[in-house]
Amino acid sequence: KVLDAVFRLAGTASVGTHRYAILLKSLNATGEKYLLLDMKEAIPSSLQPYSNITQPAWISEADRIVTIQRLLQNRFPALLSTTEFRNRHYVIQEIQPTKDKINFKLIKKEYRSIYQAIADMASLTAYAHLRSSGRQGSAIADELICFGEESNWQEKVFHSAVRYAVQLENYYKQYMADYHAGIFKGDFTENMKISA
Repeated sequence: KVLDAVFRLAGTASVGTHRYAILLKSLNATGEKYLLLDMKEAIPSSLQPYSNITQPAWISEADRIVTIQRLLQNRFPALLSTTEFRNRHYVIQEIQPTKDKINFKLIKKEYRSIYQAIADMASLTAYAHLRSSGRQGSAIADELICFGEESNWQEKVFHSAVRYAVQLENYYKQYMADYHAGIFKGDFTENMKISA
């Protein structure tokens, strides 16, 4: 039973999207009495304009996200599902009380720790792709291995990442200059209009 719902902003991925936290009360006599759900609007992949590879015929963007998440992850969030609300498609999942995160500020001067964290993330991403290989027209494991051994794309990715890092730093400097120049005046909540 739904007890309450609130508009939710959680991280940069929520900016510009409709997202809600929903408090549910269980009707079961045993188990958890309350559940907190995350309901996030599903939007197209940012890579879509740059890819000419034919994609599966997804029912909706939410269906795409949930299907891929179930294929890639060994353990996905509880109650992972889709819904439609006011002509928008959403991904629903139980809000996790804690998430494993790496605080890079704590290891910013420890080169080996940063290197290990990046290597671990790369391995986890690779395992996820191997787990889902050959499904719904995706590349099989042998094709992924061959792609990983090619070197012609790696340099392009590296240079693109370096350019993007410089671009983000410039965005930050511009923001700080505008902030200190007083461009952002008044109460932020008055200037920000949210319509559910």
